[in-house]
Amino acid sequence: MTITDTKQDQQTSGAAARAVARLTALLHVLRHGKGDDAETQRQAVLTFLIRVMSAGILYIMQVCLARMMGSTEFGIFAFVWTCVTILGLFSCLGFNVSVKRFLIEYLTRDDHDSARGWLRYMYGIVLASSVGLSLLGLMGLQFFGDWVASYYVMPFYLGLICIPLFALTDIQEGQAISQSKVSLGLVPPYILRPLSILAFMIAMILMDFPATAETALTAAILATAFACLFQSVRLYAHTRNDIPRGPRTYASRTWLSVSLPLFIVEGFYLLASYADIIILGRFVGPDQIAIYYASIKTMALVAFVHYALEQVSASRFTQFATRDDREGLRTFFQQTINWTFWPSLAAAIVIIAIGKPVLWVFGPEFTEGYPIILMLAVSLLLQSAAGPVAPLLSMTGHERLILWATGSAMLINITLNFVLIPHIGLFGAAAATATGSIVQTLILARFTHKKFGIDVLFWRHRTSDHKTLDPV
Repeated sequence: MTITDTKQDQQTSGAAARAVARLTALLHVLRHGKGDDAETQRQAVLTFLIRVMSAGILYIMQVCLARMMGSTEFGIFAFVWTCVTILGLFSCLGFNVSVKRFLIEYLTRDDHDSARGWLRYMYGIVLASSVGLSLLGLMGLQFFGDWVASYYVMPFYLGLICIPLFALTDIQEGQAISQSKVSLGLVPPYILRPLSILAFMIAMILMDFPATAETALTAAILATAFACLFQSVRLYAHTRNDIPRGPRTYASRTWLSVSLPLFIVEGFYLLASYADIIILGRFVGPDQIAIYYASIKTMALVAFVHYALEQVSASRFTQFATRDDREGLRTFFQQTINWTFWPSLAAAIVIIAIGKPVLWVFGPEFTEGYPIILMLAVSLLLQSAAGPVAPLLSMTGHERLILWATGSAMLINITLNFVLIPHIGLFGAAAATATGSIVQTLILARFTHKKFGIDVLFWRHRTSDHKTLDPV
């Protein structure tokens, strides 16, 4: 054995020992730690575990639906359900995001009057918006249904019915997380709902219903209603304990001035995230949409790490901002970069290595989408390397910066989709989506550096001492 080999072995052993030491320290904090940092780490681990389970369950559900329905019917279901997701989140009008700012702020200050007013106002606005959007969509489909491909008409009727249920579940998720009830916020939409969709679908097929997109969407309506009702009952009980009955204080102008810009940001983000599938529906058939959908959902197994940290970090950023603890905010943000990048890198390597066999599980024709996985991997890893920049900016009063970045990414994404899809099909959609995501990440990273003096990309993260921090 050479001296070089000996040094390499020592370095490997040292790295392993440090990893074990960090894991041991983390487990000790999770079991015995006290204070905000320990609670945040517990919530982060719980969120991560739920998202891991959710990713697996969602993937199994999608594989089973694809196998039961075939690529064409699965493509119809995927396209319509994507539209339902977009409309359901649109109808929240930004309150599904701002709840994590205002409700946490009021609970931190023990301002129960404002908390009660906020909840009443939020639910009233979102229910009115979602029901109105659902009715408007049904009326539009009734009068302009001839402009829609015939195989989409009935699935869209069913999907539009689900919009209020979807919106209600989304704002309840934000409320539960704001009240530190992470499992109640995430389990119903991400575990209970997909399991119920699969269960209802199997039950309906056993009752001799055809394995079509209409049947799958009916199962989705029943599952969403069940998950929403379960979440509502449990959340109401917790809210009664956290926020006792009393008078309500309203700050409608303030709430709208924050929520509506977030709504626009959310709208840009949704359009940037789902423009590929929507525009593909204009140029390709449902079978091709099914292949693309399976590919992006396979790669989404990597994205859940970043998403999990965003869910927990948003509330923590609000706490730091409320206390005006700028140094704590910077330190916590730097920690989140390591928490999100390295697990994402490991997950991406695994998915790339086994991508084709995984896609084959959907059906032999789905392996055509493997290059899409490779295209999306780059953008997802860069996003993870930047950390949760969007929640940092949105929870500290910089919503308009996110609006600018997301709007730019959306325009690039949509433009490239229309340019590339007619020429290179599914791969053009993937390239357009990856480019838009990279542009958004770089812009947000630049804004974060400018506002907080932090270089956020993982290989450069540090505090810039010469910067003058803007007020949080």
